[in-house]
Amino acid sequence: TSVLSMSGTLAEDAGGERSTDADSGVRAAKRARVSPGGEEARARETAKTAGLQARRASRRSLSASVVTRSVSSAQRSLSSRGDDAAALKPKLRGARAAGCGGTAGPGARSASDGKSSGILGGTALSGLAGVQQAQEEWSVPGSQAALRTTNPIRAVVDKLNPRLANPELNVLSLSIGDPTAHGHMRAHPAATQALVDAVQNYCANGYPPMIGLERARSAVARQHSTCDVVFKANDVVMTNGCSHALQMCLTALAEPAKSNVLVPSPGFSLYKTLCQNLGVEAREYQLDSSRDWALDVGAIAAAMDNDTAAIILNSPSNPTGAVHSDEEVMAVLRLCEAHRVTVVADEIYHSYVFRDTREEGGTAAAKSASAAELNVGIGAPLLCLGGLSKRFLVPGWCLGWILVHDPRERLAEIRVALEKLSSLIVGPHAAVQYALPDILNNVPESWHEGNIYELEQQAHRCHTRISKIPGLSASRPRGSMFMLVKIDPARLQRAGGVVDGVDFAAKLFREQSVVVLPGEVFGAPGHFRITYAAPTSVLEEALSRIELFCAHHAV
Repeated sequence: TSVLSMSGTLAEDAGGERSTDADSGVRAAKRARVSPGGEEARARETAKTAGLQARRASRRSLSASVVTRSVSSAQRSLSSRGDDAAALKPKLRGARAAGCGGTAGPGARSASDGKSSGILGGTALSGLAGVQQAQEEWSVPGSQAALRTTNPIRAVVDKLNPRLANPELNVLSLSIGDPTAHGHMRAHPAATQALVDAVQNYCANGYPPMIGLERARSAVARQHSTCDVVFKANDVVMTNGCSHALQMCLTALAEPAKSNVLVPSPGFSLYKTLCQNLGVEAREYQLDSSRDWALDVGAIAAAMDNDTAAIILNSPSNPTGAVHSDEEVMAVLRLCEAHRVTVVADEIYHSYVFRDTREEGGTAAAKSASAAELNVGIGAPLLCLGGLSKRFLVPGWCLGWILVHDPRERLAEIRVALEKLSSLIVGPHAAVQYALPDILNNVPESWHEGNIYELEQQAHRCHTRISKIPGLSASRPRGSMFMLVKIDPARLQRAGGVVDGVDFAAKLFREQSVVVLPGEVFGAPGHFRITYAAPTSVLEEALSRIELFCAHHAV
């Protein structure tokens, strides 16, 4: 806003207030003069008040005139000096407050004594006379919780500068775990129709209950119940996606500045982000790279102490693609039961376990068992997290859930805490919740199996080609939609070489226009992560460019 327009507004406002006050004063005086004799004392008092109001209005008019002339003078002075007109705004706001009879603002403060007064007292005028003087710069501070919050994945992807890519090549992204990003994997029509029906029947336009619609929670409970594990609607809390479910669980379990939460390394970067936001220590436990990123129960036990509030298990794993064996998961559940630590099982990729993994024995998972199924007979306090996003190819619908598996009834207070935390957003999307029973029931299992088969073929294709590229190696993914690739810098020293995962990702983008995420984002220095949830043509072209990049730098 220009100085002249602001001063015009100020003059108009003050004049309008003067007219209103003066008119009311005249009307009051007239009423006083025609009052009956019996009311003479009251009439005189009223007339006195009316006269006072008129004099105040007159002073406001004078104040507005002085302010307007002062602003115009300051405008001419600033224009002649070429100063930024924005420097006047703090002064003007203070003068306006004083001129209209309000509390004097910073701009009406005298430079000599630091005191403020009405504009007719002189100090405000002296403040305006010195309006050219530089104001002290200040800004509103952000909260520490907000400022310490960083999502490394979004920081890399959202701030990627396309001008840094090779201008002769189109950009190919293997970075984000969104199966819908390339458009070839789409939600089943039954899921879409369920949402359309929910919108068109007008049954889900209001606020849902905080913990979710009864029909949605019942549907989730039925979906996850087995012969050995029976969930009820009261065991389910609906959330705004699985990431929100993670946030709610950690907030309910961990005490800021005291608790620690055990997180896998390599692991999904949001685990640390949420802990940072809460002021809770994210304490890493290392996965065993020599055994295809298997759980190391000894390392977990060594990381635990009396302040450990929870441990996060993620199988199938993002970013490694590992599927932890039943034996490993059960060992961790027993450990947590003994140490009174709650297990948070992030099972958003639970359905994405590949066929060869389910059919194999040995150390690889012999079947796709949930943590709740494996917890039968152990009884560790367990929170299982899931959602629609990956299995039903609708991450933008943002619907997740928490399943409370508490056979020994140790999570009573956590149930209350989760319900209270649900009140912060008054429940997730009502229409998607209303559609959920039909989505779960009407999308055929054959469609899910087809998606898993496609991802498995892409994983095999990636692993086969990566294994043949000099300077790169990787464990074969057993599930999810990710593969973590190890870099050997000693074999990539030509043409400037490659130092680590960050360096690899940056140079690959500049030279070949391929986007991958550096392993440092996930706690895996010297690695990079790719997602193979891309069309075959995109995946093959991206892998060919990675191969050319490594050949260019290989020694």
